[in-house]
Amino acid sequence: MMNLREKLNPLLYELPRLHLIDTLNEARRKGASIFEQWELIQSKKWIELRGNPETIIEFLPEWKGLLPLVKSAHALIQDSDSLVRSTAAETLRQLQDPRSLPFLLQAVRDVHYRVRRIVLETLGNLGDPQALPFVRISAIDEDGEVRKEALRALGKLNARREITFFLNALKDPYLAVRKEAIQILGMWEEKEATPYLIPLLKEEDPEILENLYQTLGKLGDPEVIPYLNKAIHDNPSLELKKHIQQAIDHIKGV
Repeated sequence: MMNLREKLNPLLYELPRLHLIDTLNEARRKGASIFEQWELIQSKKWIELRGNPETIIEFLPEWKGLLPLVKSAHALIQDSDSLVRSTAAETLRQLQDPRSLPFLLQAVRDVHYRVRRIVLETLGNLGDPQALPFVRISAIDEDGEVRKEALRALGKLNARREITFFLNALKDPYLAVRKEAIQILGMWEEKEATPYLIPLLKEEDPEILENLYQTLGKLGDPEVIPYLNKAIHDNPSLELKKHIQQAIDHIKGV
């Protein structure tokens, strides 16, 4: 049975970072193709587990489009070890190869939250509408960061028909989810979201409030102005007062 080191060999490198960069740059100067560079790396046995697999993945963009690497990640994202699966998911995130879509869709329900987070980010970046049903399910995941990544992916997929998920997310107990929902509703200028946003004026987090004021300003509903006037009176923060006034001015067309 293969051990962890052997499983990760197709994804990771052995020699120090600068040595690898210098060698690949020299090969490029000599006109080596991307596949010749890959063969060079394989022949010198440079791909091997070394240190933290979450930090050494940074090299993979150097080999973007390499079919052998993509195939290795496809196989490993189905591995029994969660560390192997998360490393493979991170590989696919950086490669951004459309051929990975079927494997990513399968991995979106992985039992490990880290794998699900990485996969959702990748699906959003790929922008393939086939991912929508899978991302939609993740919007009600038990993990807050997974729910946030699902909303972000829905935003990137321009899933305006899924507005219900964003409106429900405004009541999510996880702050980052609420913040993501506010930002996307503002980006889409979804005016029907205004009544759902007003209760969030009671939020205490400055970052959430700043995003909320900006979004309300974009939506431009005059009925919000009394609420904003009260907020500008009650809020002690000069910085937030500035954002509230900007929202009011935007609604009034000043």
